[in-house]
Amino acid sequence: MKKTKKTYKLHEAILHKDIDMVLSCISNGADVNEKDDNSYAPLHYAAQNNLFEIAKILLDAGAEVDPKDSHGNTPLSEAVFNFRDDSSMITLLLNHGANKFEENNYGISPYSLAESIATTSVFTLLK
Repeated sequence: MKKTKKTYKLHEAILHKDIDMVLSCISNGADVNEKDDNSYAPLHYAAQNNLFEIAKILLDAGAEVDPKDSHGNTPLSEAVFNFRDDSSMITLLLNHGANKFEENNYGISPYSLAESIATTSVFTLLK
């Protein structure tokens, strides 16, 4: 799969938390589902960094809610692993149909990850 400059710009805009650039990339045709060299879709980065507004923009633009990286992790897995007191990202992904039981290449799902490392509040969200 050929990577486009527009897509790398989208990934970069997300990593820089630049909402205006994210919107510009999308309006100029960046693929909201294309993975970078790390096999991360844009939504992985938004979830990993708890960038709620950017994740919402991506989902509203047609981003798949459960893309997998090279290890089989989904954005919901990233959100659970990187949870820091704000459950809005997890709630957003679940409300868009994220599969809490989708296992990665090692048999770990967001649900089982929450059971082992997350706070009670995260585990409660996933029940």
